[in-house]
Amino acid sequence: MLKESKLPKELTLVAEGLVLGSGKSLPKSVKQDAKQGGVLHLFAASGLHLGIYLGFCLLFLKRVFWFSRILPVLISLLFGYFYLYLLNFPVSFVRAYSFALYSMLGVIFYKKAQASDTLFYSAATVALFFPSDYLSVGFLLSFGAVFGIFFLKPAIDKVLFPNLSHFLKDNLTLSLSCSFGTFPCLAYVFHSFSFGSILINLIVIPLAGIILPLLYLSIIIQKFLSQNTADLFWVIIDLLLRILLKLVTALPGKIGFYYEWNDRQIVIWLYFIFTIFLFLIIYKIFKSESIVQDRKINYSFLHFLILSGIILFFPFGGLVLSAKNGSDGLPAHKIQKGNAFFFGEGKISILGNCYSQNQFETFAKSLKLKDANSIFFEKESCLRYVLDLKKEILKTNVSARISIITSEEKLKSWMEQINVWNENFQIDRTAILPIVFSGKENTIPILRYTGDKKKFSKLLEITSLYEKNWEKSGLDAKTQQAGVLLLDFPKWVKENPEDWKKYQKLLGISSYWKIISVEELLVRSHNQTLRDQKFSFL
Repeated sequence: MLKESKLPKELTLVAEGLVLGSGKSLPKSVKQDAKQGGVLHLFAASGLHLGIYLGFCLLFLKRVFWFSRILPVLISLLFGYFYLYLLNFPVSFVRAYSFALYSMLGVIFYKKAQASDTLFYSAATVALFFPSDYLSVGFLLSFGAVFGIFFLKPAIDKVLFPNLSHFLKDNLTLSLSCSFGTFPCLAYVFHSFSFGSILINLIVIPLAGIILPLLYLSIIIQKFLSQNTADLFWVIIDLLLRILLKLVTALPGKIGFYYEWNDRQIVIWLYFIFTIFLFLIIYKIFKSESIVQDRKINYSFLHFLILSGIILFFPFGGLVLSAKNGSDGLPAHKIQKGNAFFFGEGKISILGNCYSQNQFETFAKSLKLKDANSIFFEKESCLRYVLDLKKEILKTNVSARISIITSEEKLKSWMEQINVWNENFQIDRTAILPIVFSGKENTIPILRYTGDKKKFSKLLEITSLYEKNWEKSGLDAKTQQAGVLLLDFPKWVKENPEDWKKYQKLLGISSYWKIISVEELLVRSHNQTLRDQKFSFL
């Protein structure tokens, strides 16, 4: 139905993501921006989608079955189950539907469902019928957000303009409570958080709440009524989707304050625990609805202190991470299967292929371009990104002389033909490039090897050179690992990283080197938080 709406392709994908509650159809750049803005949940089937959908159904059915109190509720639940079935039972939507089911059953039998009971019943439903999703990341994020709404939002409402009733205040406290509820999972599993998401959600969520009902209505009109009438709605939706897309892509870069980190970030965790402690204080002091008059001054003072402590969590977290990123001396790095990006001591290294523009742009945003003086790249597919990167560096420092180095000899003649070849463009035949990370006490060389037999001798030459220096400095190979050999084998290479670990000495690589595969590294980055502070490989 959306394909018949005459919406542009990009807007059609965004509309599809909203209706189906899935980010799979989104353009990668939009998905990345939504992630960094903390609004990716708009494209994940959740209580927002189901609430709007059921509200839309009830609004219509109560007018059709005006003579019955129960029929509109039961039919709405059936429609909701059909929606759940079409989306293939995502855990966040199962949770939302369970909430709606138990709450509406309470309405039917004149029994108000308690928040804690509903939360427990919904978790039990997921554990019983979808055990593989129980305690999954989606489960934790979904239930964490709802936990924040049920148990943290009332506490924030007590101190944030307690006598004011306004939808802006409700949206603010809702965004705050969801942020605190999902922070532990995001920080522990993904080592990332968007500290400006609270502001972006304040802007984007109300707009999404307008767009979704219009989408549902337009699809129904187009399916069962007049195409001409539906076209009028699609014109309005086109405008609103353009605004939404503009906000989702523009705001994260301005007020998203999205950070990724490798270590445990003890300071931020301590502040988070302190914030939760403030919630307990709120419940203890302000649990009574009526405030005694002679405590009015104390109440105002505590109101200010507690509210400040809660709100300051977000700028405090952004400040700590931005200061740490700028002063810890570690270079920026981003490693994926098939490529790796490094920046340190003024040198940008782009290893492997550059098939994903989104991956490259994510890395480029973390660079201090004014400090860059050279760019190394391995593959021809990275050339266009390198030239764009050079332009960005020159914008920050017009007088900079950027040297571009590559190991692709076939680029030489081509570059000469387009007049780009000059003394700053060089061919480096050493193909294997050691990346040296400057730690607090020593340096950590990183060697990335792709399994190319022609480059194996060069690999041994570089490892031997480092090993001799480590022996001279008195390092013990039995107890100390001083370097990392990162194995990034393509699918068509039959090499097994485990065999390299097993036969490391037979290959001529001493135990000074820690051998690790890219797959192992990526698993660690998602599941392990207790890692070396200097560099997350070790």
